[in-house]
This record gives sequence, C-alpha cells and structure tokens, in this order.
Amino acid sequence: MDDCALITGAGGQDGSLLAERLATAGQTVLAVLRPGGSRPAVAPPAASTAGRIEWLELDLRDAQALGALVERCRPTAVYHLAAAHHASQEAHSRQALQDRQAMIDLNFGVVRTLAFALLEHGLAAHLVVAGSSQMYRPRADGQDLRVDELTPFDPSTFYGQTKVWAADLLRTLRREHGLRASLAVLFNHESPRRRPAFLSRKVSLAAARAAAGVGQPIELLNLGARTDWSAASDIVDALQRVAARHTGGEWVLGSGRAHSVRELVEAAFLHAGLDWREWITARRDERGAALVACTDRAERELGWQRRLGFDALVASLVDADREALAREPR
Repeated sequence: MDDCALITGAGGQDGSLLAERLATAGQTVLAVLRPGGSRPAVAPPAASTAGRIEWLELDLRDAQALGALVERCRPTAVYHLAAAHHASQEAHSRQALQDRQAMIDLNFGVVRTLAFALLEHGLAAHLVVAGSSQMYRPRADGQDLRVDELTPFDPSTFYGQTKVWAADLLRTLRREHGLRASLAVLFNHESPRRRPAFLSRKVSLAAARAAAGVGQPIELLNLGARTDWSAASDIVDALQRVAARHTGGEWVLGSGRAHSVRELVEAAFLHAGLDWREWITARRDERGAALVACTDRAERELGWQRRLGFDALVASLVDADREALAREPR
C-alpha cells in the first residue's frame, strides 16, 4: 500500500483520533482492533475519511500474524498505541500475575515484533511507540519533577517498567541496526473519548449529570493530587509530527503544568454553572508531588504547540457529556 499508516489500539482514544486525523490528511490507515473490539462510536462520518480507514481485528500477541500484516501493507509509519494496564487491586493475586503477563506481551512483546518485522523486511517506516509518565517516579521530597528526554528512567509501576524495556530495545535497535523508531513519553491527556472510568470523565460526567438534574454526589480519593493534563488532540498532532521525522528518538509530550484534582473539579462545575461542593466529596485533600512534562524539545524540533488549555479542555469534556445526555431517551 502506498503511504499507509498502521495503528494498533485504534479503538481507543488516541488511536481513533489519530486514524481520523491521518485519513483526513489523505493517508491510508490500517486501524487494528483487538479481537471482538468495536470501532469507535464517536468517529465522525467525514467524507474525507471515507474508504481511507481499513478496520481489522488482530490478536497482537500473534507475532506471526502481526509480522505478516507488516509485510503485506508495507507501512510508511507504525504507531503502537495499544497497551495493557494493571487491573488487579491485589498485588500478589493470580489476577495480578496475569495482568503483568499481559503488560509484558503487549507493551514490550509487540514492540519487539513490530521492530524486527520492519528490519527483516527492509522497511523504512517510522515506528512510534507510546510511552508513559509512569516510566518515572515522583520526587520523595515533595517537589515536582520536570521530566525531559534526558531524565533517567525510574519506573513507578510495573506498567511503567514494561514501557522502559520497550524504550531500551528501541534505543539498541536504533543504534545497532538503524531502526527508525521513536518513543513518545505521554503524560495524561484527555478527550470525550476517554472511558468513564478515568478521573477526567468521572468529573465531567458528574458535572453534566448534575446540570441535567440527574446527578448523584460522588466521592474522590484526593483533591490535592496533581497531574499534568493535556488535550488528546494536541498529543496526536505531536505523534504525527514525530512519525514525519527522518530520524528517531525520544519525545516528552504533555502540558508542562500540573493541576490539582480540585482545579479539575472547580473548572468542570464552574462551566456547568454549579457549586462543586454540593456534588463532590473526597477522602483526602493533600498536596502531592507531580511529574511535569518539559516539552522544549518537541516545541523546538517538531514545531509543536499546544492549542487547548486546561480550562478549555475541561469545558470541552463537560459540553460533550451534556450533549450526550441530552440525546439519551427520557
């Protein structure tokens, strides 16, 4: 296929946004879903994307099938956005071990399969792998840690550890085999396509439901917890810019500023015209150290700029949830 992009995790927030963005720009997209996965229901039926996105189901752990797909489509860019997260709350349970195996398989094993498939078939596609802020650990002294491309990895979770293994593999293959590959260290980024289980959507849904007269009070863990939140639309813009570069490397992508959960709640309910104190309680209100993205390199070398600030991002989440609630049958 000419000018074809391969995207894993295409059913998720980032994958679906990226698929539509690339298709709108005229690129052919192979959008890979997990077996039994569904296409994003929120994908707009834009005429400019019609026929440019081919959706297919594939078990990414099937290395032979994944390698065959790479050989068949001969992509010019590969975005590995699929990831497995830790679901179990009991660190020593059988489920926790299964979760860790899934993380190894998907977060590291698939990177290995894609990288070697590109090298074996002599393809110059840029392999862009989604990393995570969990590849780093907050400072013990309570001060924020500003993360850039030179900050040493120090994973705070097993999920982050698997991302570090993938990053180390990419570094080795770039250096020793000339693989064109990049790791994009992604800090928290949000859109209406986030699942309701995520904090940003919990809060925006609570505000939207309260405004619609169907709300119930919710309890959060810690109003003082602080996070670097940015817009998913800005992040996928950066991913596309990374893939367009001739050389690979590492890129830190985020907003460059930490906001507290309290600020998230205040912004959401203010936009809905409500007093958040009537709808939100919390177990704690303790300020914590945050990881903050230092995006100087991305801005300088990619020409990347964030377009959606924090308040506008939160407002967009609340507006989307209010519109969705208005469409629901009464």
